[in-house]
Amino acid sequence: MDDGGVKKLHRLKYLAKRMESLISDLLYFSRLGRQDLARKDTDLQDVIDDIRETLHATLEEQHVVISLTEGLPTVCCDTVRVTELFRNLIMNAIKYNDNNDKHIEIGSKNSRGPNKTGHVFFVKDNGIGIEEEFHKDIFRIFKRLNSEKKYGPGTGSGLTFVKKIVEQHGGKIWLESEVEKGTTFYFTLESGSA
Repeated sequence: MDDGGVKKLHRLKYLAKRMESLISDLLYFSRLGRQDLARKDTDLQDVIDDIRETLHATLEEQHVVISLTEGLPTVCCDTVRVTELFRNLIMNAIKYNDNNDKHIEIGSKNSRGPNKTGHVFFVKDNGIGIEEEFHKDIFRIFKRLNSEKKYGPGTGSGLTFVKKIVEQHGGKIWLESEVEKGTTFYFTLESGSA
């Protein structure tokens, strides 16, 4: 087989793996909408500590500092899904950041008051930012704004999963971003019964 044939085989292998990832993500997204939440009291500080531990090598390699503005509360939620929510936001904050030193700040603000209940959580980074015209598009499944060559492979479904998990918990998600300065994702989680 000549070089052209070998290149075509490599391309077919890449496309087959990508299709497998897309199908896997579609199946997971479908399951997200059908499964009941396994709510229990969850210390979000423990969730972040667990994520830090599992991502330890990546955090060191990428020069990432994760800081908490203050202790996170305990909420009644599906621990596995909320862990996935935070992990996705943290991984995006790492992936879409060209700085030598990457900073991720995680926290919550108590928003009790007129027409507001519970906490507003946030994950803030010093990454590449997102232009305002794309703030809604980023939550669409398989929507990628940036090149795989520069920012690595992915299906563009992580933020779709994040939004679905937030909505399953009766919450909302939104963002503030400035290009070249970073992005802050905010979200709420309605506490339910365990």
